[in-house]
Amino acid sequence: MILGNAYAYADDYVRYRGKPPVAVPGADQRGLHALYRIYPASSGWILVAAPMQDEWEALAGVIDRSDLVSDPRFASAADRAEHDAALVDELTGSFAGRTAGEWERAMVAAGVGVVVVFEGSTADFTNTDSVLLASGLVAHVDHPLFGTILRHAVPVTFSDTPGRMSPSPLLGEHTDAILAELGFSDEEIEELKQSGTILSEPAVLSAVL
Repeated sequence: MILGNAYAYADDYVRYRGKPPVAVPGADQRGLHALYRIYPASSGWILVAAPMQDEWEALAGVIDRSDLVSDPRFASAADRAEHDAALVDELTGSFAGRTAGEWERAMVAAGVGVVVVFEGSTADFTNTDSVLLASGLVAHVDHPLFGTILRHAVPVTFSDTPGRMSPSPLLGEHTDAILAELGFSDEEIEELKQSGTILSEPAVLSAVL
């Protein structure tokens, strides 16, 4: 788990003189600043990610607010940072005019990073998002009790060691094999079962089914 997090959050694992502090969301937990933030639309929510100058100008064009680009409060990144709360207010009013889906389509067509916020649970998302399935981040596996199920897949794959996916083990499913590997005889394993010390796959399956 540590190595996996080091891979995903590599920047957090290094420090150096003059390293800028990590940006954190504001008190309302809606974003880092006005141009990296979630906003309510007339229906649903959108995440806006348009920190670059050209993205900001394209965004203003899509919402028909070119006046914001010429406004000295929002002319540069430094100006926008200084007047961040005012820009949040301006954009909040503008985004309220259309649905989240409409904004996503219009912004993406203009080259602006905007996406509809998924408001369900993580499980809802992984079980319904077609991109996750197509990209191999989730996959179907056969489960001995529940049939074909969807589960998360191996996040990083390699040509020589592609990884293996299987359903999660049942309670006690591998008990016999592990005890045998540790040197227990069949008679000793059976004795442990009869005494209720261990559970094994047959006992668990019969109890469930």
